[in-house]
Amino acid sequence: MKAAATAAVLGTAWAGKIPMIKTELTIEKLQGQMDHLQDKFLGAGQHIAVKDFMNAQYFIEVSVGTPAQKFTVVPDTGSSNLWLYSHSCWSVPCWTHSTYDHKKSSSYKADG
Repeated sequence: MKAAATAAVLGTAWAGKIPMIKTELTIEKLQGQMDHLQDKFLGAGQHIAVKDFMNAQYFIEVSVGTPAQKFTVVPDTGSSNLWLYSHSCWSVPCWTHSTYDHKKSSSYKADG
């Protein structure tokens, strides 16, 4: 118990000697960070256009299948899944949204 208390005191003493450097986040730095991430994950010069709806929802356009079928979706950064309405769906929401037709895609594979 005595060793843990000593370690805690020493850790606190050392933590107080770490210099802190504050740098201002400018629009230019923020844009540079965004460009770097887009280049890293999308390839140089490619960008994702984000449409802002009243600062409440953001939309992006995605293409799915071969040949590509385009959809406007709300990106879910907390999930690796992309959900689209199916062309074989007959519920009311499917009547009012674009639907994915797997019969028009040569790259479609059923997952069971």
